[in-house]
Amino acid sequence: MIRSNYRGPSMPFVYLNLGVFLLTAIANRFRLKPVNLQEQFIMAYGGLRGAVSFSLVEMLLPTVIKPRQMFVTTTLAVILFTVFVQVNSFLSSSNQSAA
Repeated sequence: MIRSNYRGPSMPFVYLNLGVFLLTAIANRFRLKPVNLQEQFIMAYGGLRGAVSFSLVEMLLPTVIKPRQMFVTTTLAVILFTVFVQVNSFLSSSNQSAA
């Protein structure tokens, strides 16, 4: 049902956290309002949700799960929806409350 060549989750998590925390540290040098540690954690956690769900659906075997491609497409649609629609609605509501 799932591919057996699973090598463990450690390296993607390391790379994701390294990318978030290192790049925001560099960006904070040039920003007027730095990204704080709580916001960095939220960015790293949000990245994990999409990465974990996509990697799980990619591990499905097409010989066992016939509608595998439908699962992949649906997972990508949900990830894109949460990234673009929900984040934009959160940003617009937080900008209105700050004003």
